Amino acid sequence: MSNIKILILSFGLMLISLDVLAQMNDAQLWTAVNVEHKFTSHINSYIEGGLRFSENITEFGITYSEIGMDYKINKTFELSGGYRYFSKRKNEDFYSIRHRFNLDLSLKKSYYLFNFQLRTRIEMEYKDMYTSVDGLIPEYKWLNKVQLKYNFTKKIKPYFYLESYNSLTTSKHTRNFDIIKMRYCIGAEYKINKHNIIELYYLIENEYHQKNPYNYFVTGISFNHSF
Repeated sequence: MSNIKILILSFGLMLISLDVLAQMNDAQLWTAVNVEHKFTSHINSYIEGGLRFSENITEFGITYSEIGMDYKINKTFELSGGYRYFSKRKNEDFYSIRHRFNLDLSLKKSYYLFNFQLRTRIEMEYKDMYTSVDGLIPEYKWLNKVQLKYNFTKKIKPYFYLESYNSLTTSKHTRNFDIIKMRYCIGAEYKINKHNIIELYYLIENEYHQKNPYNYFVTGISFNHSF
């Protein structure tokens, strides 16, 4: 191998190493409880609360409460909307208070033992509304999620999903439609009985186009009750 090829290869490996070093890693634990109520065959409402532990599961990272409603247009399409109030830890002495609104359109199809879902979402978020200069200027994001679920048994349904976050607000680090976050998740639902489901999952989240990008390695558990 010539000296020029060795130099090019070494330079490429150095850039890869710098990119890895620039990414910070954090192990997290996410927990949630969701309660759903079906008003009609087309309308469903929910309320959810959650705690997320960060800093290698040593600190409260995020606490949130969310309320929303789903409208089943037909067997294939569903329209949803929701509001989330949450507190996100920024450093030891400061939690950022945020308000998030979302509007979703989902496509759902079933093939034999497989359930396929494609969801697109628009999010509008306010950060520290009355305590920061830009608090009354919302940030917009466009999310797209693809999920495949397998009906392994009547009680157990493993799944996998991939989700992208695109910025719809320009800033110092991002332009419109830049991918700012990717999520890769594998998990399973276990149906305890007619009204209760417990869910376990493992998720990897990678951040991009941000000042201090993180890689999150998340173990999650959630409980769902419907009536």
